[in-house]
Amino acid sequence: MVEKGGWHLDVPMTVRSYEPGDEGPILRLFQEVFRVHRSLEHWRWKFQENPWGRERISTSWIDGELAGHYAGYPVPFLFDGREEVVYQVGDTMTNPRFRHVGRRRTSVLARTADHFYRHFCQGQIPFFYGFNTGKIHKYGRIFLRYEPVATVMSWHAEVGDPLPPSRLTAWLKGYRIERVSRFPEEIDQFFQRVAHRYGNLVARRACYLNWRYCDCPDQDYLSFLLRARGRCAGFWVFKRQGDSLLLGDALFEGPEAACWSLRAVVHGLAMGGEHVRSIVGWFGERPSWWVDFLRSFGFTAEPEENGLKMVVIRFGEAIDPNTFGDSLYYTWGDSDLF
Repeated sequence: MVEKGGWHLDVPMTVRSYEPGDEGPILRLFQEVFRVHRSLEHWRWKFQENPWGRERISTSWIDGELAGHYAGYPVPFLFDGREEVVYQVGDTMTNPRFRHVGRRRTSVLARTADHFYRHFCQGQIPFFYGFNTGKIHKYGRIFLRYEPVATVMSWHAEVGDPLPPSRLTAWLKGYRIERVSRFPEEIDQFFQRVAHRYGNLVARRACYLNWRYCDCPDQDYLSFLLRARGRCAGFWVFKRQGDSLLLGDALFEGPEAACWSLRAVVHGLAMGGEHVRSIVGWFGERPSWWVDFLRSFGFTAEPEENGLKMVVIRFGEAIDPNTFGDSLYYTWGDSDLF
């Protein structure tokens, strides 16, 4: 659907959904705005090869030039005991040449977001979520209906000389850690067993994990699976950055499994000549047992350096933003910044 005029614009503007061929201008604007190159393969993976839906994209155009972009990719989300598809929204951007067009609710970004809300959200999803810097958060709260549910916390641990994981614990529990290129289907049963220990979270089944991390182009993730007597007991997803491990995702049946396996990963990398000096990840303050594990391992937390907040935009009364964050588990990988 195409919408024109009616916004008291300085110049005529067309707002519409994605059409084939738009990816070229989208990728060029992405690089101009964010100073990051994104390949066509990555764009297709994110917006066309998602198992839960494709091309949730609104665009605005002025004189045939891409002026604004607002998009999201669908993910399965478990909240309050129910599971529904919602969106992780990102890549919101305005062409610098058109930032003077309109003001506040009549700005390019606000009009493009309004199209996205009406064409892809209302009556279709209960909410979507995203991660916003402090700079845009105030604007988003006033003009885009953003409601904060969590301040993003960055957790950091110095590793030093890694101690080997306990052989006694490994023998008693039957632990075995392995690096995997794809997540097995048994992850689904594991998620069903442990999800209640985490609260509100993206449903981390094999289909999601394989799409999010194993199929993602332009990234080299390190994924590890922990087994306890042959049964899946948890997993880690990392990226290397120099001598640091960036911790993107994790789910475990308990703190002992998480602690033993993290020591096993760090020690195993060191034995292979890949020494790790620090680990950095994003986690909130729930669940409490997970936070206790992080602190016992040596992690300390502080607000993310860009003032990021996790926000939701509701399309109904399925969640209460005042309490949603009280039972929220998120990781760096839940954003598109990992």
